[in-house]
Amino acid sequence: MKTREFNPARLDLTKLAQAGTAISGELDVSTRERLAQVQDSSSTPAERKVSWTARAELRSQRGGAKQTWLHLEVQTSLMMQCQRCLEPVDLAVDIAPWFRIVADEATAATLDAELEDVDVLAADGPLDLLTLIEDEILLSLPAVPMHEACPRVIPMTYVAVPPGSPAALPGVFDAATGTQTAPEDEPPEHPFAALATLKLVPRKN
Repeated sequence: MKTREFNPARLDLTKLAQAGTAISGELDVSTRERLAQVQDSSSTPAERKVSWTARAELRSQRGGAKQTWLHLEVQTSLMMQCQRCLEPVDLAVDIAPWFRIVADEATAATLDAELEDVDVLAADGPLDLLTLIEDEILLSLPAVPMHEACPRVIPMTYVAVPPGSPAALPGVFDAATGTQTAPEDEPPEHPFAALATLKLVPRKN
């Protein structure tokens, strides 16, 4: 079955399910605005492709009409900026979500609260499959992209912060995570206590 027989930008899921086949294709990351925006802008990444496959099926349910389900398989990789060393980090995406298709947003919201392992998608007409694929890629990305092991040591510098601010409170600064934790007990007076008003921040060369 050729993809052009089913327009992925206006996909009729019922017809796809009745056809009993899968459709597949590729799209260029640079053609999807939101995907292009999350890529690292400090370098010129190589051309990135998204490979996808979609299959719909009709499932019988007791005492009612058949339900439409959609299965996606999506693979790509995006070049993002590591939030620890500020260098580019290549992140692979390999997802295969299932969706239960319903007719309206209200039904989708109700079922989404009841079902834990299945996403519910409202589609009362043709589905923009390419936008859905883009949505699912963005949802799969980490909130804070980082290397497992950064390729370089992070240079640090001291920046003064006002006394009494959260950053000035005594504690332990973790350079790996960029967080500061408060000690369990009040630290003793120290002759260099004024250094507590200094905060470590990354400095990019």
